[in-house]
Amino acid sequence: MVVTLLKDLLVDIEQGLYALPEIQRPYVWRNPQVRQLFESIYNNYPIGAIIVWEPAREVFENYSDLFRPLSRELEEVQNNFKYIVIDGQQRMLSMWLVSRGSITIKDDYGERKREIGLYYNADKDELFVSRARRKYEKDPSVYEVKNLLVKDIDIEDLLDEKGINDRTRRKLIRSRLISFRDGVLNYPVDIYIIPSSTLRYERSDDSDNFLELFEKISHMFVRLNYTGTRVRAPHLILALLTSKTRRERGESFRRKISYIVEELKNLGWILGEGVIMRSFLSISLDEPRFRKAQLGLSNMSAEDALKYLDELDYVLKYVIKDVLMKEMNIKSPKFLKSEYLIVPLSYYTHLKGGRLYPSDLLKIKQWLILASFNRRYTGRLETDLAEDVNTLKEERDFHKLQVNLSFTEATEEWFDNTYDREHLTALMIMLKDAYDMSERAMRICELDAEKIHIHHIFPKSLLAKFYVEGIVGDMDLETAYDHIANITIISSYANESIGGKNPYEYLDSLDSEILKAHMIPEDRELWKTEKYIEFLKQRKMLMLQKLKNLLGQN
Repeated sequence: MVVTLLKDLLVDIEQGLYALPEIQRPYVWRNPQVRQLFESIYNNYPIGAIIVWEPAREVFENYSDLFRPLSRELEEVQNNFKYIVIDGQQRMLSMWLVSRGSITIKDDYGERKREIGLYYNADKDELFVSRARRKYEKDPSVYEVKNLLVKDIDIEDLLDEKGINDRTRRKLIRSRLISFRDGVLNYPVDIYIIPSSTLRYERSDDSDNFLELFEKISHMFVRLNYTGTRVRAPHLILALLTSKTRRERGESFRRKISYIVEELKNLGWILGEGVIMRSFLSISLDEPRFRKAQLGLSNMSAEDALKYLDELDYVLKYVIKDVLMKEMNIKSPKFLKSEYLIVPLSYYTHLKGGRLYPSDLLKIKQWLILASFNRRYTGRLETDLAEDVNTLKEERDFHKLQVNLSFTEATEEWFDNTYDREHLTALMIMLKDAYDMSERAMRICELDAEKIHIHHIFPKSLLAKFYVEGIVGDMDLETAYDHIANITIISSYANESIGGKNPYEYLDSLDSEILKAHMIPEDRELWKTEKYIEFLKQRKMLMLQKLKNLLGQN
């Protein structure tokens, strides 16, 4: 066991000494957990040992695809990697985050900015989190912790910035700030370095045993995190498959997955590793559940793993580009109730030899709408996925998936509330061939994802002006404004052009066929604000009728 002061640990982090194995789950601690950690540190309570392994330098050089720095800000110094963090990522990253105020971290969807405003109240001698930075800039009792963790920042300068001139008060605040800074920076952090007898790295002229050790580390993660922040199954499987393909074929499974992820991003689709790995398991083992797939994965050769990965690459791009975007008009994941809807689509495309026919596309279109309104995969994810994959495996008919849904008959209730993603799915499909509400004569299907806007037919300002008490029929103003019958899809250009105009004015300038395509009642009286409730009723029925036609339920 090595004991290092927190101030020295922060220097080591900044120098890039610590590497995270790609098996590690992303940083997930929320602000209350970060605050509690620093409360423990300030009060000199134990926070548990950080467990690391110090491998040979060539491990980092030869297996760079298996490691990443703690945050993107440390990428320039990752050549300094010395330790692999086995347990303690959440605590270590929390310390680094607070000392910086914000860092860029990796998660299942790529990278994101993680910020925190942790403050110390010197009067109350307590810590709290707040986003209101400006609120406390001049407060003489409140100081951002990141400023207190920088030794180069003089306490006297901080007091001057707060304008504290009273000697007695200044002395008290100074004393507490120094006590807080010294208590935190000089906190002893226990670092446990795994002995070489546990992870013994051995090498010869042409080989080494690191990949076997990496599998051992993977199982170590599962045990260490059993009751805490667990390693997520997609990360574990991805790491194990990477070690297998590196060992047997000299190719990186993870690197190939990264290429797939980047190509999908170029299409505007950012998918989580869970979706990608469950699709891989379905294609390779007919089994989307991680635990059930473990035996099959352990028996899978590296050659087969890479072969199925190549098929996954083709299938995912085909499903997203040629099926969802081209045929269904679903331009990005934000128009899907659940991104896991992609898993059965990918599996079925695999079963069909990589190509779908018009009869398949109609069944998929209908199922996509019905599954969305059934909230498929938003509750019993693994059970639902396993049920649907098994049905497709046995029946090889996408229409049979409707048997697994609770209800398949479209009803008025589907269009009787505020809009959600299931409504956006249905709208995108129903409006595929509709023209935009502008003079540019473009169809909705021709718009890029970033140029598609959700448009409120009646603007909020108009409703608020007429319904001054905030009650619209039996709804509050917000509910009435976001009612699905007040929503359509148009281009960003059209949305900006319409702005807050009265629908009685701008709808009158649109061609009758455009109004019909957007399921807008053509009775001009219903475009008046005082007729809003009746407008919602009439449009709701038009939307339901069009959906029923699409589902073949008339």
